[in-house]
Amino acid sequence: MDCGHIESLALAPTGRHVLVGVDRQAEEMDRSPLAGLPPCGGARFQLLRLDLESGNTQIVPGEQDTWIQAW
Repeated sequence: MDCGHIESLALAPTGRHVLVGVDRQAEEMDRSPLAGLPPCGGARFQLLRLDLESGNTQIVPGEQDTWIQAW
């Protein structure tokens, strides 16, 4: 991930995948120093599915919110 602000993480019950909620248009004052990457532009929010074994990332299709409640 080279831009945006990580808002939330949720680990799959199997432990292999994680969902990452990203605010792609967060301004500098909204980003924490640990996840403070520049804004991306485009869609405001994005939900990514990260495979922890292979490192592959997939964008979850559809309109998303950055706050993940559960897998």
